[in-house]
Amino acid sequence: MKLHNKIFIIFAIILLSIITIKLYKDYQSNEELKMMIIKSETNSLSSLISAFRDTYQDTFLEHQIAIDDKTVNLLPVKTIKSMGDQFSKELGDRATIRTVSDRPRNIENQANTKELEVLKYFNDNKDQDSYFKILDNNTFYYAKPLYIQAQCLKCHGKKEDAPLTIRKRYDKSYNYKLGELRGITTITLSKKDIVQKLSDSYMITIKVAIVIYILFLLAIYLMIRIILKNQEQYTKTLEEKVIKRTNELQSEKEQIQTIVESNNNAIIAVNFKGEIITYNKKAQEIFGWTKQEMLGTKNLLNIIPPQYQQQHIEAIAAYFKTGILNGVLDNARQAEGLHKDGTIFPIRISIGSKFKSSDTIVIANISDISQEKQQDKLILQQSKMVAMGEMIGNIAHQWRQPLSVISTGATGLKLQHEHGMLTDEILINTSDSINDNAQYLSKTIDDFKNFIKGDRKKSIFNLSKTIQSFLNLVDGAIHSNNINMILDLDDNIKIDGYENELTQCIINIFNNSKDALNDLEQNPENKELEKFIFISTEIMQNDIVITIKDNANGIPSDILPKIFEPYFTTKHQSQGTGIGLQMTYNLIVDGMGGNIEANNVEFDYKSKSYIGAEFRIVIPQEG
Repeated sequence: MKLHNKIFIIFAIILLSIITIKLYKDYQSNEELKMMIIKSETNSLSSLISAFRDTYQDTFLEHQIAIDDKTVNLLPVKTIKSMGDQFSKELGDRATIRTVSDRPRNIENQANTKELEVLKYFNDNKDQDSYFKILDNNTFYYAKPLYIQAQCLKCHGKKEDAPLTIRKRYDKSYNYKLGELRGITTITLSKKDIVQKLSDSYMITIKVAIVIYILFLLAIYLMIRIILKNQEQYTKTLEEKVIKRTNELQSEKEQIQTIVESNNNAIIAVNFKGEIITYNKKAQEIFGWTKQEMLGTKNLLNIIPPQYQQQHIEAIAAYFKTGILNGVLDNARQAEGLHKDGTIFPIRISIGSKFKSSDTIVIANISDISQEKQQDKLILQQSKMVAMGEMIGNIAHQWRQPLSVISTGATGLKLQHEHGMLTDEILINTSDSINDNAQYLSKTIDDFKNFIKGDRKKSIFNLSKTIQSFLNLVDGAIHSNNINMILDLDDNIKIDGYENELTQCIINIFNNSKDALNDLEQNPENKELEKFIFISTEIMQNDIVITIKDNANGIPSDILPKIFEPYFTTKHQSQGTGIGLQMTYNLIVDGMGGNIEANNVEFDYKSKSYIGAEFRIVIPQEG
């Protein structure tokens, strides 16, 4: 049997049970209504007879009507029976009223067997004021007890106290006591018409309920059939859509799988349990671990160098708890990977994620940048060689004056000695001058030597001293190009990083500013141009900020967004390669974990307004 048929049958049984219970309660209510009507009517008749009886008694007793042979037949004992007979006759024998006793004076009022039982019932149950019983479905029997009252004792007390006519007529029914049961008034009532009407009404209710029940079930059944038909059609349509969408998703999955597998980068995905669910061919190639060794496992730490593992564990746990990426899970950064053979190599990693309670996934796109790093070294070396060539020219220019001073001083001492003109003062002053210039030459050689060493060793260095060394290296270019260097340096700033790389970055920015100022000077309108390059350092919100700006009218707005792109240059091929600022960007962002940005700014200096390019380098402080 189908499920919907079972549900319908269960529903029909439940509904039938509810209707049956309702009809049964209605039946009880109907029967109670019958009883209420009959009891009310018989009680009313009984009250009428009692009132009649009391009225007659009061008439004789209170008005002192003499009881004699003429009036004795007017007493209630006679008139009640006559009235009951007449009442029954008027109602077509549907009601019988009797006043009976177990010790009647009038034999016609002798209680029958049934009435004797009722008398016994009242004697045994003094607290009951009525008796009611159904004789058959349409006939009802009612009885009310008659107890001796004070006025009753006049005729039913001591015989000698009774009226003469009573004593003459009756020898019994004396010596009753106050409150003693004297007899009962019974009413037998046939209510066939009203009972039938109530029964007929109830039967109509039953029939209507059955018809409504059947019609309702039919309506429900038809509705179920219609709904099932629509549901079948909807299910069929839905199944077709599901099949179609499943095929589309399968196709998309295959396409994605193809893209993932053919990707030149390693694609690794981890679910909220930390299990690896995607590990493509390139990942096998880069890290050396096979899919069988990685998929479905929690072996992600196999490809993370030991020094970064704890940081990774904390970061991934925080992400799966909060949905916020941080630390090693930032969206794009350079890091290091661990090969199966233990080799640690540089990687570039970008992160994608879906955060949704128990359906969280983190996807890593990883590329091996070992060759790129090697190329960067070559490019950096190339950039350094270009800078070195320029510096050698600057140094040669810088050395002319000190060498001239040294040569002139030495020659002068010799001539003065030969002519006897050499004094101690001249000797000391000339020797000091020769020594100062020699020291200047030595300092320039040291700065140049430190710059060209090329070793990438992290150390703590004073930023101001590094900038001063840079100025020594480019001093020739500064003077030959008539550039005013304006410094605002915090001498207490120290950096834990790569001093040579930072010097290279500052030189690259300086060269761009120098070239821009010289280009601006070529315009005849700017022959009197006063050239400025400003360098300032400060600590802001736990970051070291180096700002370098010039007054060369800024960078064109269409060029500004591209200046850090590889090989982008506005210079002639013979003047530039476009690697200086791109290398600067890589050294600051990837090498030092900092940031660099360029903007055009307007500023005032010595009451004059200028426009120029501003490079802002931000390096996080250690600790």
